Amino acid sequence: MYKILIVDDEKFVVDSLTGTLPWNELGIGEVFGAYSAREALQIIEQHHVDIVLTDIRMPGMDGIQLIERIRSLSFNTECVLLTGYEEFSYAKQAIRHQVVDYLLKPVSDDAIISAIRGITGRLNEKWEQISSYQRAVSTLNEQLPALQADLLRDLLNGRKFGARLLGDKLRVLRLPFGLDDTVALMLIRLEGEFASEEYQDRWLIEYAIINMAREIMAQDFHLWSCRDAHDYLVVAAAPRSAEGAVGEMPEGMGHADLLERLERGACLLQENVATFLKGNVSVVVGGQSEFPEGLPKLHAEVLALIRTQIGSNQGFFMTARRVPERESIDSLSALHKPPSLLHLFEAGYWEEIRIKLDSVFAELEQLGGRGGATHEYALEVYHAFSAALYHYAHANGRPVLELLHDGKLYLSEESLSVHRLREWAKAVCDALHQTANKEMSNSRTAVVHIVQDFIHQRLSEDVSLQTLADHVGWHPVHLSKVFKLETGEMLSDYLLRIRLERAVQLLKSSELRIFEIAAQVGYLTTSYFIKVFKKYYGVTPQEYRNAGDG
Repeated sequence: MYKILIVDDEKFVVDSLTGTLPWNELGIGEVFGAYSAREALQIIEQHHVDIVLTDIRMPGMDGIQLIERIRSLSFNTECVLLTGYEEFSYAKQAIRHQVVDYLLKPVSDDAIISAIRGITGRLNEKWEQISSYQRAVSTLNEQLPALQADLLRDLLNGRKFGARLLGDKLRVLRLPFGLDDTVALMLIRLEGEFASEEYQDRWLIEYAIINMAREIMAQDFHLWSCRDAHDYLVVAAAPRSAEGAVGEMPEGMGHADLLERLERGACLLQENVATFLKGNVSVVVGGQSEFPEGLPKLHAEVLALIRTQIGSNQGFFMTARRVPERESIDSLSALHKPPSLLHLFEAGYWEEIRIKLDSVFAELEQLGGRGGATHEYALEVYHAFSAALYHYAHANGRPVLELLHDGKLYLSEESLSVHRLREWAKAVCDALHQTANKEMSNSRTAVVHIVQDFIHQRLSEDVSLQTLADHVGWHPVHLSKVFKLETGEMLSDYLLRIRLERAVQLLKSSELRIFEIAAQVGYLTTSYFIKVFKKYYGVTPQEYRNAGDG
């Protein structure tokens, strides 16, 4: 809640404004009044005042001089001037003192309410920005290692970022890697006791291993690490030049020399883990490529190497340079790059699902010249899509057939073609999207009814948009949009109408006095209720009652 100070040498103006306006509804917790600029300064020195509403012409120190003094004491105080028409050109001098508004005398309550509401809204935004920034800085410092790891994991999985966005992320996360720099990759698998699910200090072992790697390779490389989806430690290494620049090959060093230094460092790391941590790790050193485009391929390369050693073999050391190449088929990169079909289904991103499927089928057609492999690729897509479909249905507590209605659930794997698979996947997406939209519409209608019931039951209370949003667990802006979409009426207009219709009913059917009716329909001050009622119906509540009695 904010504090406001009203300054005017006319006592009745100050007393009227401080005593009659609905300050609580405007976010004002304390209201001060002063009958001179000097009295106002005394109040400001004793209290942190957020808003000052002052007349220009006052004996002694005038309003402009008062604002000058306020600026010297607290630049953050918002100032509003009360001025007569003949003083308006004079008031323009206050622009250089950052006066936020002018109100022309005689000023109406509505004009003051509108001005104060605008100021408190801006103050709310400002403090939210300040607190958000402070929270963001604190969170960044606390979460920096995790955020760094998340970004590397995204890049390994093939997630694309624009050059500017990625550059900003690298800078904010204090990562000394540059676009198109040379980068190499190393994969570390914990073995034995370190890899046991019952081992309590795994995170500490991983931390120690990465610190060892940095110490061993500090002269030659900048390192950046994460744990990938397979639970392996992945370390990206960018070479340091003699001048300390990142990603530039040191003078006289070729790519073979770079990888040889990385291999020597990795081998020493493996030995130090055994000596000082009393445990085993397997290490695979991949090739080198450009950052960040080459990371997914380098990652796939080291994963393929380590898969050849799955089994009882532990504590091994491998390098991509010393493994002979073999003929292989490509994987469907579009199908498996993030976001996955499963995650898109979970989020209900139907258009993104269609876009991903288009890219998958485009890649399928490109790979169609591989003969028998085409059918295998189609089966891969079919099973991945089916798995995401079943997960989506069961996560929502529904059988798949209930969501698809009359849609066809299965395809014959033997006669599966790319064309049939595309048509089937499109039909399934359309059916699920239609069902989701229908259920969402029903959900919106239910929420609107809950809001309306809440308003009717609590008309005598200070029912705000935030209160209603908290009641249904929605964001206030989203609730306002949905209410307007479902009813054709703004939520604030609906609340006003219901309150005044209830007031009319009480005027007609009860002997309650006006101030009692105002309280029953949620108005804190009778004068404000009368003003709103007259603006809505054209007559005061008493005039309305008298007309009915006549």
